[in-house]
Amino acid sequence: MADAALPNPPHTTINSTGTVVVRERPTQLIMVVPMRAAEATLELALAKLKKQREAASQWLQRLNASRAEFGEFHFPVESEMERMQRAALPRPAAKKRKSRERDVCMILTAMWDIAALSVEEVLVFVDRLRFEATTDAEESEEAEGPPPWASPEEQIRSLMAQMRPPITEDHSPQFLYVTRLSQEQLAKAQADAFLQAQRNAEQLARAMGRSLGIATFVRCDFGRQAGTETRPDALLRRQRCAGLLAGSVVELQEHDQVSDDSRSASFAINVHMTYQLDPAR
Repeated sequence: MADAALPNPPHTTINSTGTVVVRERPTQLIMVVPMRAAEATLELALAKLKKQREAASQWLQRLNASRAEFGEFHFPVESEMERMQRAALPRPAAKKRKSRERDVCMILTAMWDIAALSVEEVLVFVDRLRFEATTDAEESEEAEGPPPWASPEEQIRSLMAQMRPPITEDHSPQFLYVTRLSQEQLAKAQADAFLQAQRNAEQLARAMGRSLGIATFVRCDFGRQAGTETRPDALLRRQRCAGLLAGSVVELQEHDQVSDDSRSASFAINVHMTYQLDPAR
């Protein structure tokens, strides 16, 4: 793509852009697991969580994790969305917990290098992790229906509540995939984008009956493939991934892409150039 600015010849300049899209499979797998312990006293809950941490550490060593981090102990924090959901409508009664129980939480983050694995091997490995990391959740008791003497308004509210599932804490592992281009891939993509920008500028110059002069401006930037930057669903997924990594030891490089999708990611390498045009001959 190229465009021209026409002040007063012979100082006319043209702007040109070359774009190269590179698709690459994820190179790193990240697993985020919320861990939680509930006991009659805080001391017992902390001791239970420490045992879980030791068992998880041994498990990760057997799985050859390249890096693992156990976050700080903290009390559970209910999100604003959960508070709004609880206040909206009555929900089916979940299994009641003892009022004297004390909860303590911790976040486990583990990483594996998966660049050398095939697509099938990655899926099999993630399925194994999901199976071994997931604990059986306590089943909720069935919701009781409205009493036969309930008013029509109460019956409607009860039916609406049963149509909406109860709020349950998700302790299942969350998996994220990091895609990173090598320095060789970046250098080749930049060179190809530069040549494309130059060809676009030459084509426009010929259409104007001029020839290219010197380049006065060059800039290279990186982004996602066109159409995925502002799509609402893509933005929400990126926000969710960023939230899962908040406060972890994961160190992302400048152009890394993180997704909950195991498929290849697209990188758009753009080179923007400005050329002077030589006077018409």
